Amino acid sequence: MDRRPHRLATPLVAAVALIVVGAAVAASLADGRGDGARPGPATSTAPAPTLADAGIGGVLRLPPPAPGRFAGSLIWTAVDCSARTLDLATGTPAPGLPRTACDLWPSADGRAMAYSVDARAGATRLEVLLRETGDTVPGPVRGGATAVAGDGTVATCGASEVLEKRFDGAARTLPGCGPAFGAGGLVRITVDARRAVDDRGRTVVPAGVGTIRLLAAAGDAIAVVRSSTAAGGVIEVWRRGRLDGGADLAGHGQPNDLRISPDGTVALVRLTGPQDWALVRTDRVGSLSAIGREGVREGAFSPDGRYVAVVTETAIVILDATRLAPLAAFQADAKQVAWLA
Repeated sequence: MDRRPHRLATPLVAAVALIVVGAAVAASLADGRGDGARPGPATSTAPAPTLADAGIGGVLRLPPPAPGRFAGSLIWTAVDCSARTLDLATGTPAPGLPRTACDLWPSADGRAMAYSVDARAGATRLEVLLRETGDTVPGPVRGGATAVAGDGTVATCGASEVLEKRFDGAARTLPGCGPAFGAGGLVRITVDARRAVDDRGRTVVPAGVGTIRLLAAAGDAIAVVRSSTAAGGVIEVWRRGRLDGGADLAGHGQPNDLRISPDGTVALVRLTGPQDWALVRTDRVGSLSAIGREGVREGAFSPDGRYVAVVTETAIVILDATRLAPLAAFQADAKQVAWLA
């Protein structure tokens, strides 16, 4: 397999890809399944639908997620910091999750989540939730980039150092920024922004052309955005010390947020503004920035990496992460979503 970074598709190429995919299954939308109501029972034997150019609100013609088809729970927040939830096993609100949350930082395995409860400028105190027990403790004061481990450890960046605070309150600082948690624990960008290292200072992403601007991790996949210019950049995916994939973001603005699937084959990247996201393949050419006419505004991978939930203008849509194919949707007023175990 060619592991060199490939160019992210231009808007024209991406549109053609959507039309080709949508044409194959456009008939699945003709029956008008799904009316934007709350998630309810649906047959699990129906073929996986995908959208053609269905227009604004067209995503709601996808079926709601059938109870038990997906595992875990979703929590999403609105601009007023209200939070709503869905237990994917039962189709009912998920117990033990906050009703107020302004921003969400879930762990990649879905076992823990940090969240803020105050949207006022300067209000940066985090709360940390362990999903299995429902216990919540005060987290650190949030700085810049923030990451959460499955055991409730939170790492946040400030003044060229990473503050790491465990769930039991023990804390330490390490040089660098851009923290993330992978299978081996904490990883971070070095002070000179040339490499990524683990908590013992061992190199996990070596120096290359340009500086590392963004870092994400899930399982044994570590992803970075490296750039030598003010805009664009290259996604690199590293696994076990070897380059395992990538994508060229040239001509697509200034990336400022990055998430990676546990197998490292799909990245979720914020390209310019807060509501301009795209799913980008890192193992072959392919990307998705809109579903029908609704752009991807945010998203989260499922803990097992098989699916990704994305926020659009009218809904939360669940896609197959391998095929980037929409499977289900339900109406939601959301600005952010997290997928928890």
